[in-house]
Amino acid sequence: MILRDVLKVWLPVLVLAGLLAGLYLLAEQRYARLSEFSAQVTQIRERQRLLTRFLQLMVDAENGQRGFLLTEEPEYLDPLLEAAPRIHDVLIGLQGSYERAGASGPNPAIELAQLTRKRFEILADGLRGYVRWHQQGSVSVLKRKSGKQVMDDLRDRVGELEAQESDRLSSVLSQWVQDLTFTRWSLAGATIVSAILLLMVGAFLFRDMNRRTREAAELKRMVDERTAELVSLSNHMQEVSEREKQSLARELHDSLGSLLVATKMDVAWLHARLRAADPDLELRWTRIQESLDRGVDLKRRVVESLRPTLLDNMGLFAALRWQFDETCSRGGIRCTHRLPAEELRFTNDAAIGLFRIAQEAFTNIVRHSGASVAELDVAYDGDNLVLAIADNGRGLPANGETAPYSHGMAGMRHRAHALNGQWETSAGESGGTRIRVSVPLANILQRESEGFDAAGGGVSG
Repeated sequence: MILRDVLKVWLPVLVLAGLLAGLYLLAEQRYARLSEFSAQVTQIRERQRLLTRFLQLMVDAENGQRGFLLTEEPEYLDPLLEAAPRIHDVLIGLQGSYERAGASGPNPAIELAQLTRKRFEILADGLRGYVRWHQQGSVSVLKRKSGKQVMDDLRDRVGELEAQESDRLSSVLSQWVQDLTFTRWSLAGATIVSAILLLMVGAFLFRDMNRRTREAAELKRMVDERTAELVSLSNHMQEVSEREKQSLARELHDSLGSLLVATKMDVAWLHARLRAADPDLELRWTRIQESLDRGVDLKRRVVESLRPTLLDNMGLFAALRWQFDETCSRGGIRCTHRLPAEELRFTNDAAIGLFRIAQEAFTNIVRHSGASVAELDVAYDGDNLVLAIADNGRGLPANGETAPYSHGMAGMRHRAHALNGQWETSAGESGGTRIRVSVPLANILQRESEGFDAAGGGVSG
């Protein structure tokens, strides 16, 4: 399955890469061909220009001789005299151009040079005959072979060469057009194939993205379900723990308390009946009484730790005030508390949850903060109950998860969220740490149908 998905993506990509590489090679080849055609066209144009120039110079030379013979003006000989070196340069250029073109057979420039030499010999003979005619006065010296045939041969040969160059130019341009057409169709085909490949890759990626989106949504749903299950389980475990603590506190208070009180009363009765003058025996009676008193006090502290009797008998605010004062007194901390004068009827779960949050915060202040001042603020803020606890201690470490009391912080946060409230920590105004819990009153107040004793019975003092 995975291999097939990989091939669906990478096979078109590899084909597209090969196609692009082929297009690059084709473009390089076409560019080389275009450069070759351009060079050929340039050479053909150059030869055509030289042939035209050559024929023009020959005509100028011939016209110069005729003008001199007709007018006997020496200046008419200038075109003839200037044509010879220029024609020589033109023929050298033609010879080099044909050599570069790699023409088969004899170089046409050599043939033109031979005909040019003949024509200039005839023109020179005509001038020499004209001079002798003036010197001897004989008309016979002017009757020489006419150079018309040579000039006609030159014109015919130049015309043939120009026709050949025109044919070559047409052939090169035709090949260039064919190559250009082929290149255009190749690019069009490659573009169409590339577009198809890209559409294939895009369609697969789109399907894959949709699949991953569905999988992510399903995974998120599963995570949310598992998280909700864990939260529900955690809330249930807290409720079970609180019920067990309440049951254990009641059992300790009722059973162990009764045993200790009865034992203390019996020991006091025995002490009154068996009072002796022996100091050692009196010391033992005193120790037994003190041990029983400490046992009763220990029982009371354990019961209060498991389930504060003030919470069930006097309400949340009284329990918070007592716990806060007890904690500050034990830790030598100066405490300040502000609580509302009126306490609403909170549900049992809300009361014990808020009390446990405050209890954990009080414990952290004594054990970890090193604070000298602590504050407890409880207030009604609109539709919310706000519980804030602050100290002036060392504050939370930068990495809160590695703090020794991070699990306690997580427990406080979880209890607040279980009540659909918000829990946050921040630095206090004078340093230290400030914990703030805001819980909607609608989630923590008793309904009329729940009855007066929402706690299900408490542990009496």
